[in-house]
Amino acid sequence: MNNLMLISAVEPLALQGNVKLAVAIIFGIFLGMLLVKCDFADRQQVKANLTFASMKMAKTLLLALSVGMVVFVLLRQVHVVQAHLPPATIWGVLLGGAAAGVGLGLGGLVPVTAVAALASGRLYAIWVIIGMLLAFPAAQFCRDTLGSAVSRFAVPVSVSMEPGNGIFASDSPVLWVSAIALLLCLILHFCGSKESK
Repeated sequence: MNNLMLISAVEPLALQGNVKLAVAIIFGIFLGMLLVKCDFADRQQVKANLTFASMKMAKTLLLALSVGMVVFVLLRQVHVVQAHLPPATIWGVLLGGAAAGVGLGLGGLVPVTAVAALASGRLYAIWVIIGMLLAFPAAQFCRDTLGSAVSRFAVPVSVSMEPGNGIFASDSPVLWVSAIALLLCLILHFCGSKESK
């Protein structure tokens, strides 16, 4: 019990300056190594997962979602981490989802996996990074030419995953999303396609 009180007394991380940059670089290196080890930076493996020839990526993502949401909410309740969510709009969500979907379908990578692929020596990731950089002027062009239509979609998206009566209550969205993701992961594991070695 004393350990829980000690953790709850810890101030949230508020790093600044060079320390913040050093922590970001170390975390980025760790995340890149994790992406390469999970084959998320290999476009052949990604395409195999998109065509359901392999279920490794889907199981990894569902398990990470299931466990990660619960761990984040628990750490947030004891004030170890904070949520810093920038405001999102329907326009941004639609455009970002479409760009990521097209990039994933054509190149087999999304921006974060493209950077990890390039760092691991896969030069084809340069095309995905160039496409990612071209998305910024394309978004600005769409915003300028479709101004009135875009303004209708500029309504802020407000979705809360905050558990109202606690994380383990029956109405907790975190509990439901985590349970569904874990159930889908188990279904894919036992009923999905088996990879041949």
